[in-house]
Parts: sequence; C-alpha cells; structure tokens
Amino acid sequence: MSVSAVAAQGIGGLRAELNIVLGPDGSVQSVAPTDAARMSRDPVFRAFAESAVRAVRACSPLKLPPESYQ
Repeated sequence: MSVSAVAAQGIGGLRAELNIVLGPDGSVQSVAPTDAARMSRDPVFRAFAESAVRAVRACSPLKLPPESYQ
C-alpha cells in the first residue's frame, strides 16, 4: 500500500460544509461541498473540500441511529 500526502500552509482554519444524502442503510448516496463559488475560485479550498468528500465516501456506510435519517 502506498500513501502520499500533500501539505499546504495556512489551512488550519479551513472548514468545508458538505451536503450529504444517506440511504436508509447508511450508505452515502451523494456528497458535495455547499460553497460552489469558493470551489471555483480558491484552489487550496477546492483541494481541501475534495479531500473531505473523499473521506465521507470512504466511511460509507455510516452507522447512525435510524431516527437520524429523518
């Protein structure tokens, strides 16, 4: 297994909000950053948000209580 990392200075304060749609079994049906404008103009944020999307997809299925799917 090979793992590579990319570091960026000054990303400590970054926050990406994601719109996540789950199926009843906890599977991730869709996930997308909510700030499309920033995605198009800020390459550091875009890389950060895309990494967050990949992380959510990698965790699928999510194990949440059934009442959390409302």
